[in-house]
Amino acid sequence: MLCHRRNSLKTRSSELGFEQQILDYINGSNLLADCRRVLLAVSGGADSMAMLAVLSNLTKSGKLKVIICVGHINHNLRPQALHDQQYVIDFCRNLGIQAVCKSINVREYAQKNKLSIETAARQMRRKALVDIASELNCDALAAAHHADDNAETILFRLLRGTGFRGLAGILPYEKLSENLLIFRPLLKIRRREIEDYLKEKNIVWRTDATNFDVGFRRNWIRHKLLPYLQNNCENDITDLLCKLAEVCEKLRKTTEQQISGLRISALPATQTIDIQIAKNLHPVVQTELLRQMIISRGTGEQKITADHYRQMLKLLNGTSRQNIVRLPYGLCARLAGENLELIANNKMICGIENKFIFSATLIIPGEISYNQYRIITKLIDAQAGNILEKLDKFKKNKTRFIEWFDIDKLPQPLIVRNRQTGDRFNPMGINAQMRVSKFLIANKPPKGFQPVIFTDAEGRIFWLAPCRTSSIAAVDPTTRRILQIELMPSCNR
Repeated sequence: MLCHRRNSLKTRSSELGFEQQILDYINGSNLLADCRRVLLAVSGGADSMAMLAVLSNLTKSGKLKVIICVGHINHNLRPQALHDQQYVIDFCRNLGIQAVCKSINVREYAQKNKLSIETAARQMRRKALVDIASELNCDALAAAHHADDNAETILFRLLRGTGFRGLAGILPYEKLSENLLIFRPLLKIRRREIEDYLKEKNIVWRTDATNFDVGFRRNWIRHKLLPYLQNNCENDITDLLCKLAEVCEKLRKTTEQQISGLRISALPATQTIDIQIAKNLHPVVQTELLRQMIISRGTGEQKITADHYRQMLKLLNGTSRQNIVRLPYGLCARLAGENLELIANNKMICGIENKFIFSATLIIPGEISYNQYRIITKLIDAQAGNILEKLDKFKKNKTRFIEWFDIDKLPQPLIVRNRQTGDRFNPMGINAQMRVSKFLIANKPPKGFQPVIFTDAEGRIFWLAPCRTSSIAAVDPTTRRILQIELMPSCNR
């Protein structure tokens, strides 16, 4: 659906003020200091069309010294999707800006990986945009999130349950990979300002009718909850939420800076902190330190509740009647002399004594030692030659201790760890999730080798090694970069 809104007769100074506001935010945040080429994620909606128009004007005037190009992702979820795609292509052609479109099958991916449509679309869209950025040699990706999006995100997280990190909202910029930054130049702009700018410029934008379906939680927040809160609040609720996000972001940065100077000792299967040093920290910083200990295990933190943290803080500060706190993921925190230790809950993990390391982060490319294995990783350019021929040749000659993965399907860092109770994955060749324990009954590892788990940053298992890979990172004709992982027995095994 097209929304075509004509001039509201505002002065040209207000238009320039809008563009100058965005330029000042980019320069003030130092968002594009080392960037040469920027890919704009443009759907055809109001937000991304305003971003495209503004950054086009700023680059053509020489105020922003980068080259911009456009990436459009067709999700194939609506009959109007092809019209949206063509509109973006035509608009970019008129501006003289290169545009690349990619088509993705969200429904198939969601069904195959047991995901919601929203989650599947987000994962596939991000991968497709990263692919386009790589094709066009871009070092930054611009997304059109604005202040109202930020307010909705904060409310969404509040309803789900969150801490100050979640209340920091949408971040101005993040590292997607070693060579790609995502930044959000409209983050301080309101939705009404965006639409006013488009009216003034007489720019048409596309409207997705599903954005008004309040059956989706985010749409309900936008069209029902936020208006209700605003009607019952004297001040601007979106402005208040965005100010809250700024305060929480400063708190997040402050706690991380304080923790960066502290040492978490990492012994085999154990993380340790000095109680006397930790006691002098503010409870907020203590909590963040405990969180860092937990995530350093590679187990994730979704199941760690506020009550778990309260119990660990009592342990740390000497106000607990116990000397141990049992945690999810097979972990426990305990007092050990002048230290607080985070260890495996059992003396045995998968039948192996705790002298073995519980988890480690992969170095890509590079090599690490992990229990009975040396783990060697390397990156392979999938575009050099025929990918299907490469894959066929690899499969014919490989052993079960070496596998290929599409690295752009795996949010990093990548973790290798021991098995945990309740582990599930999508085995290649089986169109359903299975418990790892059940899978291993029918597919035993080679004699003398304990299976290990490889997960991405979201905790998804992509390889139960050396038994079976998962379908979530399979190499296919769209793959651009292959991650090769090889397990080799350690010489001291």
